[in-house]
Amino acid sequence: MKLQRTRLVNRILGLLMSGMNAYMDFGVGVAIAQTLSVLAAHPLPWWFLPLGGMLALLPDFDILVPLIWRGAFNYNHHKTLLHRPLFMLPLVACFGWLWGGPFWAGAAFICVFWHYLHDTWPLGVGGVAWVWPISDQYLTWRGFKEPVDMSHTEWLKRYWLKPTLFSCWEIAVGTAALAWAAFLLEVPAFDIVMLAALAWLGAALVWFAYSLPTYQKTP
Repeated sequence: MKLQRTRLVNRILGLLMSGMNAYMDFGVGVAIAQTLSVLAAHPLPWWFLPLGGMLALLPDFDILVPLIWRGAFNYNHHKTLLHRPLFMLPLVACFGWLWGGPFWAGAAFICVFWHYLHDTWPLGVGGVAWVWPISDQYLTWRGFKEPVDMSHTEWLKRYWLKPTLFSCWEIAVGTAALAWAAFLLEVPAFDIVMLAALAWLGAALVWFAYSLPTYQKTP
């Protein structure tokens, strides 16, 4: 029997691909929270660590509703206020201080700063207007450049619907970051290796499912 994808499967796969796209930021955010916890002698219950991951994803929260509701969005969300570092970084630091004192002020600042750094070339291929409102241009390690619009669908097709150097790099870094956080939590080495294997297995299964042809009704 020939395996095929239905529309529902396509929608689910699109959401999973978007989740894979967020994996690196989430993993690094968890690692940042745990590393700061150790360095600052500020013990955190393990269930607080995902908060670091969510903070590292905060600038992308504006795409959650269109992704869940429609499965895609057709605007450059790097042009919204959530991707304006001079506006967002002081704001998240203030909220972090009000919620959890100096530790969470620093953690929130570093996690969100990491997201912007990740979106900046050569770590990322999107771009961030680091000096907005002075300039709308994206600041890269080579200087300023004009923003380039790319739809979410095109982004997934170019970088995530199949194994690419970019997608494999991001999964590897996200997995390494989570492994580091687990190491600091004194998780057994075997469990860390198994979790890393599961991450790659999950990615491989999604790529395989997307390689299947789309189901077409016969007249």
